[in-house]
Amino acid sequence: MKQTETALATLLGALVAGGAVQACSSETTVRSASLTVVRYADLASRPPCDASRALEVSLAVAEGVVAVCSQGNWLPVRAGGETGAAGDAGAAGVTGATGASGATGAAGMTGATGSSGATGATGDSGATGTAGASGATGGTTRVILSAEAAGANCSYGGFRIDFFVDGNGNNTLDTLELGSVQTAYVCNGPTGATGATGASGATGATGATGATGGTGATGGTGATGATGPTGATGPTGATGPTGATGATGA
Repeated sequence: MKQTETALATLLGALVAGGAVQACSSETTVRSASLTVVRYADLASRPPCDASRALEVSLAVAEGVVAVCSQGNWLPVRAGGETGAAGDAGAAGVTGATGASGATGAAGMTGATGSSGATGATGDSGATGTAGASGATGGTTRVILSAEAAGANCSYGGFRIDFFVDGNGNNTLDTLELGSVQTAYVCNGPTGATGATGASGATGATGATGATGGTGATGGTGATGATGPTGATGPTGATGPTGATGATGA
């Protein structure tokens, strides 16, 4: 720490001699060469040197005193770098808070176990209770679903659901199992009123014309038709003019 204080004193001496600290005297706090320099109006307003101000440099303007906080004391520094005498000890710090209570001590050893008492006399046996009734044989619950016609159980018809215990496991409702039947109904509701006719939908667009099919093969020649009836005889034509008389033969 002594070497650190000497180096700080030399540096501060150079700062004071060169006017660097005076140039910053209008500021409350200034950092120079990695040191924090805090400006106070006078020594009375300078706080005690504690761990939070370790290596802090103070400048008391009224007295012109530059000091460094080291090991709980403000050490004045002269311009030539020589460390001055230690200042007066600061006021006693505030008493710290009471520490937490210590942990609970370990439990003491368990005392020795006392001796066992004498065994008591055996009591009289109680009377035998009445035998309980035999329980019913267990079985698997089965469900039968059937249509229910319109009638007393369902005004508009529906479904009947029968639950029974299949004691013998044959998946069939036997006579001895009728006593276990539980019946429920799921009924249809009345027919609802006819809804209003919906508006006609828009006419769809005409589809594209399909391609022309190829020319079919020529069909076979048909059979010769029957001969038609003979037409009526036409009128006799006019008699032509008589021809010239031929020459007389020799």
